[in-house]
Amino acid sequence: MCGIAKDIKVINEKTFSKYGSILEKKPEGEREGNNLFRIVTRSKSDGWRAAYLVVRDRSISKLENHPDSKETFEPARGCVILCVSLNKNPEEFEVFILDKPVVLNEGIWHGIITLSEESEVKICENIEVGIEYHNLESSVKPVLIYEK
Repeated sequence: MCGIAKDIKVINEKTFSKYGSILEKKPEGEREGNNLFRIVTRSKSDGWRAAYLVVRDRSISKLENHPDSKETFEPARGCVILCVSLNKNPEEFEVFILDKPVVLNEGIWHGIITLSEESEVKICENIEVGIEYHNLESSVKPVLIYEK
């Protein structure tokens, strides 16, 4: 089976909004000398949990989603790419370099691959997380293509 080339995208509001939110400061309301607190997203929950993921996978063959939980991905060390897809068709995913923390919406298919020898990602999600898996038609592996 032939591989399908996908461009790795940069995470910004325009490219990522259909999958979730970006955890970053916004320029509105900026003032020097004061702390700035802004709620990015809300979700009803019976509690939450924080986890630390050590990513060693250099390819993935399935995506997962959590139908009832938002989930943060906060890069801590190394370099990873995040594959995400809307719930209706997991095979139609997009690929992003995870260079800033994000919050995935409920039901977003996702998978993560390290580009480093090993990467680390902080994750926060509901205390109880339902999970669904989708086996991909072929595995996803990052490659570098040289074009003249």
